[in-house]
Amino acid sequence: SSRDDILFLWRPMDLEEGTYTLDVTAEDAVGNEGEFSIEFDVVAREPYEIPLDAGANLVSFPADPTDSSIDDVLGGEDAITLVMTYDNAAGLWHVASRGDDGGSFTGNLTSIDSRHAYWIVSSETLDLEVLLDASVGGVPTLPPAIEVYEGWNLVPVVDVDQGDVSTTIDADIYLANIDWDIAYGFDTINGTFDKIQDGGSDDLNNGSGYFVYANDEGVIIP
Repeated sequence: SSRDDILFLWRPMDLEEGTYTLDVTAEDAVGNEGEFSIEFDVVAREPYEIPLDAGANLVSFPADPTDSSIDDVLGGEDAITLVMTYDNAAGLWHVASRGDDGGSFTGNLTSIDSRHAYWIVSSETLDLEVLLDASVGGVPTLPPAIEVYEGWNLVPVVDVDQGDVSTTIDADIYLANIDWDIAYGFDTINGTFDKIQDGGSDDLNNGSGYFVYANDEGVIIP
């Protein structure tokens, strides 16, 4: 399609994996002609990768998993035995666990999404790979708005670009829409909390979760 017969947009849909060649023949208003070809590959989308260390990891996902079932997201890693998230509104924990045999998770936590952060307990170091939503019918998905309440909240780091875990954002920018003072991340290797203060120079990391103390109700808008 084109608005001016000069710049053309061709957006194919539902192509199978493989190598394709686009052949183009063009002619301008005075009869000049040209031909050229473009070769491109259609490949499977890569899963999002979150490194987990042995012990308790405080993590989040920058977008919703394609299949949100806890067994689909985490069930393939037998080393993961316990998952917890905090309901900021109710002040309650939701928990799922399973035995060392790597069976299905049981508990009142049944799905994983990008609106929450999670404690994930693993018995070994591993790279958790999860396929995340990119679009619905070709339309990019919108990031969630994350509600916080007076007191402690467990919040994720949402990123519309789904940058990898090396991607950071200034804490003051990410939390700019809420009234907060203190936040904590967690260092699994050392087993310690990392303090983050409003007005400081600290960054939040993609793939991580954070406890944030809010002075009032508000909404984090990524």
